[in-house]
Amino acid sequence: SMRYLTDMLVGIIQGTSSYGTFSAGGIIALMFPGILRAGGAAVPLMIMAAVLIIIMVVLYALVWVKAILIYMKLIISIVFAPVSFALGAIPGNEAMTTNWFKHAIVYVLSYIGMFAYINVAWAILATMIATPANNPFTGAAVAQILVFILLPVLTIWVFLQALKVPGKVENMI
Repeated sequence: SMRYLTDMLVGIIQGTSSYGTFSAGGIIALMFPGILRAGGAAVPLMIMAAVLIIIMVVLYALVWVKAILIYMKLIISIVFAPVSFALGAIPGNEAMTTNWFKHAIVYVLSYIGMFAYINVAWAILATMIATPANNPFTGAAVAQILVFILLPVLTIWVFLQALKVPGKVENMI
């Protein structure tokens, strides 16, 4: 059910954007035209881009690992739900049942929230790149290169923020 809700939300986000689907691979592919325009500065920019790509891939993997851990926590919580409900039926332990439901809600919203956050951010980044008329960096070739270096830095920031979503959801609930 979490995957269905996540896919549905991502579909809505991508449907409202006129720039199609977004992915880490798409963002990486957007970097290279700017680097190739750099001429003699291309080698340092390629090294910098390679480092940024490695960081992006590691953070993206961390997001997936965190999502899998959240999913596993939910499954374990469901398996042990009868025990929690039985113990919650004992007078004075009613909070166990309430806490189980709170944790289940936190797990579902955290999983969905991480991927929704990433996809909304990618939609904004895709809009920034695809609409050069509204982009403050357009103009000189150096400014365009900055956009393609800034793009992975912003993507890294998005992944770091997405990793914080479960903690924020838990504090909220």
